[in-house]
Amino acid sequence: MAFDYNNKTAMYFVDEFGLVMSQNRPWNPDGDFGEGDCIGRTFDGLVAWENHETFTEEHKEIFTAAIKSCFVMKEDHKGKYMVGYRHPNRLDDEYNDMSRDHILYALMYMKYTNDPFLKDMIKYLRWRISDRFTFTPDSWAWMKALNGNVFWTIIFYLMAIPVMAISVLWNKLVYKIAGFKEESHQDDFILIPNSEMPEKKKKWRGRLYPIYAMFQAADQLSVLPDNFGNRIMKRITLWGTPKHNYAMKLMLDGDVTEEQVLGYKPMTGGRWSTVLNEVNDRDVRFVTKPEHLEANVMDVDFLIALWEKRNK
Repeated sequence: MAFDYNNKTAMYFVDEFGLVMSQNRPWNPDGDFGEGDCIGRTFDGLVAWENHETFTEEHKEIFTAAIKSCFVMKEDHKGKYMVGYRHPNRLDDEYNDMSRDHILYALMYMKYTNDPFLKDMIKYLRWRISDRFTFTPDSWAWMKALNGNVFWTIIFYLMAIPVMAISVLWNKLVYKIAGFKEESHQDDFILIPNSEMPEKKKKWRGRLYPIYAMFQAADQLSVLPDNFGNRIMKRITLWGTPKHNYAMKLMLDGDVTEEQVLGYKPMTGGRWSTVLNEVNDRDVRFVTKPEHLEANVMDVDFLIALWEKRNK
């Protein structure tokens, strides 16, 4: 698919700040096009489009500047520190709900692009991310490992590997208890409204280690150097990856065929960070509106970019 910076009717488009937004807002017709998740979406957009002929160095600079604009330097009695916000429109909000996910995605973006701003982020970000969230011990160690620090790299894998192993085992147990089926192929997936979900399955669905966290872990591993810990972590995460999540499988060095990649059809709802079975709680459907398919079909472009990177 083509990348078009100026197209505002595609499913994914670039806003006036240079951040990737989404048309997928059926739950709120007056919504903000997904400002809260724009940093992670912009990172995935860079991966998806950076090798397109229509994606220029200027576009990359715009993306980078936009993510940097979500971070502000402040000072208190302890000294200088950095605070992140979900979107530039939210810099003046009294309550900052910047999430751990999007702090990590901003760090990934700077690491992926080798931007010097990464050093400032590692130096000045504090344990408390926002009014709502803090780092976890493993995410803090991961951030410190981005500078190539051997000590923090070892600490990260010592914490992250057992956590992921336990999470995958837990999910497999919950699937058996609740009777969840394995992930469907997208052609066979039937979206079940929450109101029609049996109470037992709703209860157990909320206790699963979320697929979006595994998807983020795959992203995090992709920007770290290949080593023994990285390979072990990838294998464990791959063990818990849904059957038809080809993007995650590619990031984790799993088996994916060209037929699976080229046969994939675009979907709404952040396809690669959810699962196509009863566990899904998003509005995941095929994209059918022509104006949404004119350009920037990010789930398709992201998958193809990962496939081409593996087979280059």
